[in-house]
Amino acid sequence: MGATGALEVRVSVHAGSALERDGDFFGSPANKVTRINGIGHGGQVLVSDVAHQLMLEPSGNARTPSEGEALIKWMKQNEGRCRTQHLRSARVEK
Repeated sequence: MGATGALEVRVSVHAGSALERDGDFFGSPANKVTRINGIGHGGQVLVSDVAHQLMLEPSGNARTPSEGEALIKWMKQNEGRCRTQHLRSARVEK
């Protein structure tokens, strides 16, 4: 089998308490991260506003330069925003 090119993945990050059953996750946070992931494309990291705020707390030390913001359908305005970041330029500072 020959090479087919680069594999580009998309990653979505959200925070919340989900329910786990038999290795599957359920609940509002699981639904939200699925919706966030649906608007992305290969090579992107999408971070919900909730997760972004947690990263900015004193215990977190993440730098998250944004390529832009997106609104997610069917979510309340204050919960339906996320930041997009291209994977090649994502950095975490220690």
